[in-house]
Amino acid sequence: MKKSVFILAVILFVISNGKSQAISCSSTGIDENSNTCDSCGENCSWSFDNGVLKVKGDIQPYLDGGYTPWKKAGLGGQIITIDASQVTSFNTSSFEDLVCAKTVIMPQNVTTIPPELFRNCNSIETLEIPDAVTSIELSALSRMFGLKSLIMPDSVTDIDSTAFDETENLTIYCTGNVETCKTNLGDALASKVQAASTKKINGVTYVYDKNGKLVTTSGHRTEKRIYTIEEANAVAGKVNSVKIRYR
Repeated sequence: MKKSVFILAVILFVISNGKSQAISCSSTGIDENSNTCDSCGENCSWSFDNGVLKVKGDIQPYLDGGYTPWKKAGLGGQIITIDASQVTSFNTSSFEDLVCAKTVIMPQNVTTIPPELFRNCNSIETLEIPDAVTSIELSALSRMFGLKSLIMPDSVTDIDSTAFDETENLTIYCTGNVETCKTNLGDALASKVQAASTKKINGVTYVYDKNGKLVTTSGHRTEKRIYTIEEANAVAGKVNSVKIRYR
């Protein structure tokens, strides 16, 4: 009970001052000055100052964004920049629900964008996926309503079908081979189909169910998925459409 009251007092102090709070946490999560910080992992440290959240090392997994130490410290609405340049591995929900964050400095050695990493980060407009990344997992970039530009290498070969859920009007810029990138994005784009649709493509009528599976005009299912950007956009419509460009 005393701990809860103390944390609440810290949050109120931050709000009442109306400015960013400087917090410096060790790898054990103990702030020498205010003792308000939780650890972000055994080999992880973090600090916050003037709108910038800096995280280093291996971030531990979280059930959702509300359990991260920066959210528990009451900083969710103050973080403008996420400096993850010294992160060696992300984990589940590391930066979920940081709705005011506008800029992310990504590390260059991570290989995975884990589940719900940036889910609900509504203010980020541009994100560049590092060249070492090979997979983007469950809902990793979902509900990023402000995201307009995603720069992605063709090294990303495994993209979960929910990776971009509710992230609308997104343009994906490929930094590698554009045809490879299109192939890699296939099922992820197919997931943006929201309801059953009938579309004519190149003079041929296709019928899709709400899961993005193709149905023949006679009603018999086939095993074919929507796997090209053109097919996915034809079904998804303008709101959920995705463009791809070579960079």
